[in-house]
Amino acid sequence: MDENITSISTLEVEGMEHVPWYFGCRYSCQICNKVWHYPQAARYHLDSVHKLTRAAYESQYGTCEIETRIFHCSICQRTMKCERDIIKYHLEAKHAMSLENYIDQFPNPIVTIGESRRSNAATHARAVTPSMPMLQMYTTPESSPIKMELPIKMELPSDSSGKAPWYRGSKFTCIPCNRNFTAQVSYISHINTKHGMNLREYREQFGSVEEIKQYMCKIPGC
Repeated sequence: MDENITSISTLEVEGMEHVPWYFGCRYSCQICNKVWHYPQAARYHLDSVHKLTRAAYESQYGTCEIETRIFHCSICQRTMKCERDIIKYHLEAKHAMSLENYIDQFPNPIVTIGESRRSNAATHARAVTPSMPMLQMYTTPESSPIKMELPIKMELPSDSSGKAPWYRGSKFTCIPCNRNFTAQVSYISHINTKHGMNLREYREQFGSVEEIKQYMCKIPGC
């Protein structure tokens, strides 16, 4: 790879005259052709303007991600999606460096064109048997090609001491945010809405910190 080549998108982003290189991917609504540099903006648009969940939109049009760019870390040569939050976490966790310091040290970042996943979700969704509910086609959330919308906020019940009840015995930690969850559905919802990725993509990028406790039913014969 020629390290002097940096691929920058030429698509104009609504409301921004200049988009920093670390917002390398582009997300577009195929209904009205608006373009954004951040996945959360696209999801908010679908929900507020078109009243569509991500799953409903992707089943008809495919993913909003129309341009994918890959960041190549000049320190360790690791590659990752060129999105600010992902790059910031990598630099802070692996190199104890802020994004600002990286830009100062490497003013010519290495960014290349990646393979867009624009039509993948639509292709898979159209292949699903219409009579079978979408969720039954996949055994785990991370195996689904579609990032299903989950409730954005789910408050967990607690006892008078402020601790989670015994049936919330497991613990899930979001590595970039260092935020803890005791319900997997809230954990996955956070990853979807805050970081714009499904569980499989999250684990591939950040790994996982999960403490899952098994409950043993005490009813005889169970």
